[in-house]
Amino acid sequence: MSKAIPIFIYLLFFAQASLGQELAEKYFAKGVEFQELGVAARALDYYTVALEKNPDYREARYNRAIVYFQMQEYHKALFDVRTLIGKDPMDPDLYSLTGLIYAKLDQAEKADYYINRAIDIDDQPIFHLRKADILLQKGQPEKVFNELSKALEDSFLEASALELQANAYIDLHQPNQALGTYTRLINLEPRPEYYFNRGLLRKQKKDFKGACKDFAEASKTSFFEDALEELIRCQWKSEDFEGAEQTAKNGIIHFPNNPTFYLFSGLVTLKKGKRDLAFQWFDRAEQLGMKSPELYINKGLALIHTDKDKAKDLFLLALKLDPENLAAQHNLDLLKSGVE
Repeated sequence: MSKAIPIFIYLLFFAQASLGQELAEKYFAKGVEFQELGVAARALDYYTVALEKNPDYREARYNRAIVYFQMQEYHKALFDVRTLIGKDPMDPDLYSLTGLIYAKLDQAEKADYYINRAIDIDDQPIFHLRKADILLQKGQPEKVFNELSKALEDSFLEASALELQANAYIDLHQPNQALGTYTRLINLEPRPEYYFNRGLLRKQKKDFKGACKDFAEASKTSFFEDALEELIRCQWKSEDFEGAEQTAKNGIIHFPNNPTFYLFSGLVTLKKGKRDLAFQWFDRAEQLGMKSPELYINKGLALIHTDKDKAKDLFLLALKLDPENLAAQHNLDLLKSGVE
């Protein structure tokens, strides 16, 4: 009888441990599901519960570290990664991830140590890619290209390497090279963010026609609010008023709390001579929180025939926000001189 008790206890412990691991795996699977959907907070919850069921569950702790990193909870990510290093001190991936975390924490020496340690353990292209990322964060874009040439030995990393290369060119004030790199990226994988970034570069070079095309491509993704804003500004700059009107309508439908689209609806309407309706659009933009010289100048222009005192106040308000604003000063001078 005395020998049966320890055996029974062992079997009970084994059964409990198996049940704990089974539950941990279920929670882990749900965490992966939410992580892939981009719902970081839910993924984090499930990984944490999985670790409560089994604190030694490596995959759950690793994935939780990645989610913490993506959520910019760098100290928490560091805790999980260093816990894993304590159990597996020769895993280069853990060292490279630690290097990236220290780079985000502005601890350059530690970032260098850990990424170089990863490369010492296993000289793989992915670790050179991460080293390039760290160098960019340290403000050393000129050193990035050597690391990227090694990263590109793995064709799977090409898109990520080209993104870092484009950023390096931007930091080095070489927009033509950055533009060419984004064109390569688009040919490789036409993602909306690549069109958007190339559009910004074209806008910088005053290639508004090309920029408009890129922003239009980027804005086909319904959630890409920034692209739609850049597109409407580009269309207005290019005097594509019909296009700007349509983009403003789309913007109000998809992003009804964004004042930019009401502003441009007002601008297009004002250009058509419908001053009362234009004022309503401008007023809505202000209600949504916009306070800019551009808005107040155009509100003033909408009122200039019907309420000169209010128009004057609006031009003065624009000058208060920007004392060097020539358009506000010009319209104020015209109003004072009696010329409309």
